[in-house]
Amino acid sequence: MKLCDIDGPLGVPFSANKRIRLVDGAAGRALLESLKIGAGRGCYVLGIRAGQGYTPIYVGKATKSFAQECFTAH
Repeated sequence: MKLCDIDGPLGVPFSANKRIRLVDGAAGRALLESLKIGAGRGCYVLGIRAGQGYTPIYVGKATKSFAQECFTAH
């Protein structure tokens, strides 16, 4: 029995200026669709590269779909 699939880590497109970095929502959703996981559901972790690994900064659960939950304003 297959319990889960793990994809990643994935590079998330963002735009940067002198003060902040913003995740590009449209490019993020296109990334999910290109990986064929946009319609999928499950848990996701957003993290920042830190030293040799990653530091998680947000954990979410996509109950509708990854495309509707990830990379949105809320």
